[in-house]
Amino acid sequence: MKTKFLILPASLLLINFIIATVTLAQKPLYDKPNHTVPKQIQNHPDESGYSFRLYSAPNNAYGYDILKYGKPVYHQYVLTFLGDDGKRVFASKQEAQKVAAITVERIKKGMRPFITEAEVKKIVLN
Repeated sequence: MKTKFLILPASLLLINFIIATVTLAQKPLYDKPNHTVPKQIQNHPDESGYSFRLYSAPNNAYGYDILKYGKPVYHQYVLTFLGDDGKRVFASKQEAQKVAAITVERIKKGMRPFITEAEVKKIVLN
């Protein structure tokens, strides 16, 4: 009789353990960059207090953070787009700076900070 009452809690505990192990074992494609502040490029805040900070990521890629008075507002992990051949291409430092500056302007206008694939291609080609 006691065995029936022990099987249910033990099996639930085992299922919870398996689910927790599987979900915690998944790792993102890119680890968060482990770098110091000198590798980051930061522009000076304008009168509205917005600025951006670029950082380097794996595979010669760049991402950026949008800051307001030095506090993070938006984080773009790695800036990529699809090239003409259909392969994923990482943006260069200059391209990431352009996109970050446009993102700041979008935030100031009250727009969402997301930039579409077409907008990124337009920025990169100009």
